[in-house]
Amino acid sequence: MELKCIITLASASVRIPFTAMERSLRAVGCDLPVRVIPFNDDKFELPANSEWWILPEVRSWIHQSRASSTAKGMMQKYQTFLVGGYLFVDSDVVFLRDPREVFAEAVGFVTCCGHWHNPAHTFTEESRNLMAQKSTVWQSRVFNAGQFACDQPLYDFDSLRATAGSTALRSTCLENLYHDQP
Repeated sequence: MELKCIITLASASVRIPFTAMERSLRAVGCDLPVRVIPFNDDKFELPANSEWWILPEVRSWIHQSRASSTAKGMMQKYQTFLVGGYLFVDSDVVFLRDPREVFAEAVGFVTCCGHWHNPAHTFTEESRNLMAQKSTVWQSRVFNAGQFACDQPLYDFDSLRATAGSTALRSTCLENLYHDQP
């Protein structure tokens, strides 16, 4: 996979962990741009080669959902599904190696931190039923929403909106009151 950027989610309340993440990225020799999705409107000045990344149509769509403000903030990362060539990491990650080297041979959608050993907070009743229809070992495929990479767009905006807003997924994807993990 050719990484074109690092994507993260941040607000002023996580400025210190974000700064540590960005400095560790540069310390391992990675000069990829960092796209920062705003968790809320509480932004701060970003370092060189970093930018606030907002897709207005996604932001508006998420803000119209019935989710809590925390879940809405976390759900802003759905916009990553519209692009390819990225590594998404939570703002508290510390890089020990250049991610371009780590993901050089990867293809497709890559999850970085499995929750197979403790899947309880990774699903809702809706999503559990859907995943169980596809596999009896679905628990082995759940992952942490804080670290993933993809080499291609998974959706265009209309198909993302239709999928997340479908009867089968709306409660999980758009109305969850707690967080984005499920």
